[in-house]
Amino acid sequence: MIAKINQLLQEVEALKAANAEELEALRIKYLSKKGAINDLMADFRNVAAEQKKEVGMRLNELKNKAQEKIAALKEALKSEDTEQIKAASEALTKPLYDLTGDMYKQAEAQQQAQQSSGQEQAQESTSAGDDNVVDADYQVVDDDKK
Repeated sequence: MIAKINQLLQEVEALKAANAEELEALRIKYLSKKGAINDLMADFRNVAAEQKKEVGMRLNELKNKAQEKIAALKEALKSEDTEQIKAASEALTKPLYDLTGDMYKQAEAQQQAQQSSGQEQAQESTSAGDDNVVDADYQVVDDDKK
């Protein structure tokens, strides 16, 4: 779920619209009742209880960023000033870059912690379970060839 949110954050960061029709298509794609963000909100009820807080915060942040980006693009299209469009786009994407960088660092730390705990458990299970191991040879006998 966090991976989907990260992917959508990156997409939202890169949003650009040349005209009002493209902007409306982007709004529908991300913010409508059948949009990508609303689909994630519907899937939120299936998230494990220990992850709900983090995922909920990320979802809200994604929704807010998408709304801000679309509103900024709408204002920029009204003004038709290309410099203002670029400045608004850069101002909105800078915090998202910082956010996604932090999210990747957290995800990497979690993966490393899981891998190290998984290796410790594997070592414990192999060393503790050696007492009951039997190595045996066997021969397959075919009933038809007796």
